[in-house]
Amino acid sequence: MMKYSLLYVILALFVLQSCVIPESNHVEPEYHLLTKSIADENKSRALPMVSFHIREVSLPPYLDDNRLVRRTDNSTIKYLENHRWGEPFGEGISRVVGLNLAEMFSTLLYSSYPQRPKIGCHYEIGISLERFEVTGSDNIIISAIVDIFHKSKPVSNFYFNRSIWIEGKSVHDETQALSFALSMISAEVAKTIHSFPLSQALRIRCKDLSFKEQNLEQSLAIVEDLLTDHSSSTEQLSVHFKNFDGSTNPNVLSFETNSEFLIDVINTIGDKFGATVSFTATDIIFTPVR
Repeated sequence: MMKYSLLYVILALFVLQSCVIPESNHVEPEYHLLTKSIADENKSRALPMVSFHIREVSLPPYLDDNRLVRRTDNSTIKYLENHRWGEPFGEGISRVVGLNLAEMFSTLLYSSYPQRPKIGCHYEIGISLERFEVTGSDNIIISAIVDIFHKSKPVSNFYFNRSIWIEGKSVHDETQALSFALSMISAEVAKTIHSFPLSQALRIRCKDLSFKEQNLEQSLAIVEDLLTDHSSSTEQLSVHFKNFDGSTNPNVLSFETNSEFLIDVINTIGDKFGATVSFTATDIIFTPVR
């Protein structure tokens, strides 16, 4: 009987030993987020009345991944298995550029993909990234085409390319440098939008402006003078009309505006003279309603 008991004990110990779980080699990934980053010199573009939307960011396939990526040479990349993005990479870029521009413009009237544009949105910004990663030389390369739209029509586009040195050796330092790169592209977008005549019309105050016996050309000259006097743009901003037939519209009008901003004055002139108003990167255009 003792012999059988000893045998049972040995068998039990063998079974218990076979059930021991080996030590795991699994390492929980560290998750990272891109963050808002604004240089002091970029805080002078206030446009509190402007509204904008950041469209879905276009990414090359090798960047459309939740792992952080490094480019070791021109044709070789390396994914960091233990360092992941805490949100889809493209959505993080859209979110941070939106936050950056909102602070630069001092506005809350904005949205970023995957949100929808707000009603009456003035500008939509599209970013198509070609490169945005750490390189083997300890810096960040960001290359992108930026398109700016007003009412779904292209207003401006530009190519952005920068190399940013990484201040440190950790992955945290790398993500901080990536965030700073987004602040640089945000600043270029803000500078471009701030120069548009629509943006200036949303900024320039002109309360209790009177128009006395003014024809359309004279009225638009007043608007153009206001733009010229207050604009921060180095480009010549112009206001003009096309295909306007004075015989079917009042030649001379007198009216006052109680509006505080120039954009309301512009819209009032359009209504008074039966014209639609459109904006380009350098012009305000009045076109008669047929």
